[in-house]
Amino acid sequence: MTDPVLMVSVAQLAPADREGWLTKQGGAIKTWRRRWFVLKGKKLYYFKNKTDVEATGLIEFEPDSFVKDERDKDKKKKFMFSLGTSKRVYYIYAEVESDMKQWIESIRRAFGGEGGSATRVDQSATKPAGVVEQPKPQNGTPEKPASSTGPRSRISNAKSVIPFLRDEDSKVLEFWQIWSESIPPQSDLQSGTSIEFHVATSIDMQKLTWRTAGPQNIFIQKMVDFFWNVGAPETEIDRLNDVGALINPVKIGSWIDMSDKGGMDGGWYFPVDIPLKLAIEASDIGEPTRKLAEWAESNDVLNCYSVGRDMGAAPPRQTEIRLKLPGPDFSTQLNLAIDAFKSFGFPQLPGPALDILRQGSSEMGGLCLSVITSSEGFVRLGLLVPKPSREVVNQLCDYGQANKERITKFEQSLGGVGPAYVEYQYLQKGFGYTVYKEGFDIVFHYFVGEDHSEIKKLASVSRHAMVKISNEHITHYIIHTMFKQILASIVILALVASSVASPLSKAKVGKKGEGCAVCVDAMGQAINDLLNIIVNGGVIGGCSGLCGLLPNSIENMVCSLACDYFGIEEFVKLVQEEDPDPIYFCQVARACPQNAGAAASINVVSVTPASAPQGTTFTISAVYNVTSVVNVGQVGLNVIDPAGNVVGGAELILYEAPGVYPVQFSLQAQPSEQEPFQAGSYEVQIAVCTGTCGSIHKGASILAEANTNFTITGQTAKKLIF
Repeated sequence: MTDPVLMVSVAQLAPADREGWLTKQGGAIKTWRRRWFVLKGKKLYYFKNKTDVEATGLIEFEPDSFVKDERDKDKKKKFMFSLGTSKRVYYIYAEVESDMKQWIESIRRAFGGEGGSATRVDQSATKPAGVVEQPKPQNGTPEKPASSTGPRSRISNAKSVIPFLRDEDSKVLEFWQIWSESIPPQSDLQSGTSIEFHVATSIDMQKLTWRTAGPQNIFIQKMVDFFWNVGAPETEIDRLNDVGALINPVKIGSWIDMSDKGGMDGGWYFPVDIPLKLAIEASDIGEPTRKLAEWAESNDVLNCYSVGRDMGAAPPRQTEIRLKLPGPDFSTQLNLAIDAFKSFGFPQLPGPALDILRQGSSEMGGLCLSVITSSEGFVRLGLLVPKPSREVVNQLCDYGQANKERITKFEQSLGGVGPAYVEYQYLQKGFGYTVYKEGFDIVFHYFVGEDHSEIKKLASVSRHAMVKISNEHITHYIIHTMFKQILASIVILALVASSVASPLSKAKVGKKGEGCAVCVDAMGQAINDLLNIIVNGGVIGGCSGLCGLLPNSIENMVCSLACDYFGIEEFVKLVQEEDPDPIYFCQVARACPQNAGAAASINVVSVTPASAPQGTTFTISAVYNVTSVVNVGQVGLNVIDPAGNVVGGAELILYEAPGVYPVQFSLQAQPSEQEPFQAGSYEVQIAVCTGTCGSIHKGASILAEANTNFTITGQTAKKLIF
């Protein structure tokens, strides 16, 4: 039975205070639907079409209702605003900015009553009691803006020049953003320290490598965060810990590779001068490392200046070691490099490319090798030539048929610098995985610059508080303690999961994902309770006071853990103003992982029976194919009745590796006052998503969608008695 308040037509509401097309988020799976909105007094109706005789929904304004400009919330829905009532927060967007502004203004007038003046509703109007705002700069002193010419700005500028990184929906761009957010801020630097930035591009600009490095003590936690968020296996994080304890580097760094074909890889590196034997211990020992050690010993190559390793979700793992080639002159070093290509089983470098180097040899010296090995063999070998002249760069562009204009534009985005190195590299067949170019390639390496520590006035420190710590144990201690801090929330949540049965009975949750599953479930239950507590009583007593008001110990524990992590102000803001999505909340709190490069498709969707009377239990089945690991997400379901009403559900998925997965939902079509299940055709929508299906938060996206239909006939199904 239709709600009587919706039994009104568009025509009956004329003349309206305002009407027009908007797109609204709604339903259990947060799909977006275009609706005809009609504002009349303190009521906002919405219809499927502007000629409908019955409303699809109604939003009634209350004394505490608010409307808020949300243009910064979602790049794809540029002109979005939120409308809040005691029941929920609605997210709505217009097609153009002027429509959005006019709707916000009209709604604000409606808040003021018939003929009331426009009332500006800002964040302070909805700020809970007991929460103190951050102090603003006094005496007109502006906050110091981030430098627009520093290395961080330059790498961002360089990113915008690359065609395949311009698509806002690009998974490669999302991967770059997750990595860039893992770089510590300049304010974390201590006196006399710096963060360095590098980028490299293939001559055709279809593959890029980004690198950054800085002091171990400020990099390690954010670096491990990044690896954890993109699904790096725990065994490789342990490997990083072990190698760090062995080498004890002053500086550590991270790198990412990407390509126009969707390639995405990342890992760590230590830019330190160490004995080659130590670097080899970071590798997977086998025939390649044996050959490298023998060749190095016979040619008096004793040290390396960098060692790094990839952190991909699947083997074989790859280790890169960079060596300085000995020799008194360019010719000797080049001959040694040519010998390395032969000794390690790589094809000979092209003669014309070598001739270009020889012609400019008077300006070059200090040649290096980049050697990448794996348990399956040599992966890639590169000859690094420092400080190539502009003439050499131009000749190489001609030889490689490069687009000089694009190269120049890229260099201008980096501040007009030329390459610090040119690399001749060869990627062995089978290691390109269809996303990276195999065979010979030319790569330009650029040093983008450094962020240096800001000069700070240090507080006086008691001499008695200073303790000398043995350097031998610093790295081991830092990596272990930082990693334990990151895992703390997951460990606690996993303990909760082991003692309490989770109501997420359908979730595909293995031991690895228990903490995330419990967090999502508990936060889903806690959010509504917290909203009521904040609205009705304000925030008194900080995190312990707020979370202590929740109805059970599980919600209390998860709430306290998250609140302590964010701090009371940020936590309340997240719950009250940020479209509280449990998966997003748990990702930010690091109880759930981030996604990077996830991909899936839906193979089959069916409903059994295809047609049946009211009272029947329908089984909705789907088979989906994960082609790139989904760390956390949902299989979402919408069932849309003939009137456009939505019944929805979702199944949590965690750490799903590539493979084929079945899923089933049951829908009992028993008529009730809330769900009449009237006769007619029902549309079924199935989606596989990262994060919460339909969420506006970063990291949430629909990977695949599919539709089907079933029919409910008028008569009630007979109950069988056996």
